[in-house]
Amino acid sequence: MADPPEPNLIAMSDLPPRQDERPEQSDALTSTLHQCARDGDEESLLILLTHLGDRVKRMINKWDDNKMTPLHYAARYNHFKIAEILVKNGASE
Repeated sequence: MADPPEPNLIAMSDLPPRQDERPEQSDALTSTLHQCARDGDEESLLILLTHLGDRVKRMINKWDDNKMTPLHYAARYNHFKIAEILVKNGASE
């Protein structure tokens, strides 16, 4: 009986990103966005959204290390106003 063939290993960096991966999930601004949603900090959230400008659409649905978005945290901690602000700014996940 012949040995099975050696696997053809490819360096992880050579693989295309998976569709469910968010390359900027550890970005400081994204983390701050999540923290504002967790804390119900409306004032800081509005400042951050203004600061993000055109990047809001790209960052507002980012997952953190717990696979949670800012909208998830707003809902989890019953921050209705925060959820409303996030949705108005493009949050959909």
